[in-house]
Amino acid sequence: MNIRVAELDDTETLFEIRTSVIENYQSREEIAALGITPESVAQMLETDCCAWIAEIDEQPIGFSIANATEKMKS
Repeated sequence: MNIRVAELDDTETLFEIRTSVIENYQSREEIAALGITPESVAQMLETDCCAWIAEIDEQPIGFSIANATEKMKS
């Protein structure tokens, strides 16, 4: 397994992974209704977020995104 930092070119890959899950499934339309679009994700990656993609044999299988500006609630 390889974990790498996601680049802007990976935006579509993030959506492919997100919409391929069985548990907690949401379609692209449902995600877009929440304001999460390829454009908004690209903007997040350019500003205050970092994403990582997990790969097996160079095939993306999962991802994680962290927002550097969100504060934890106590």
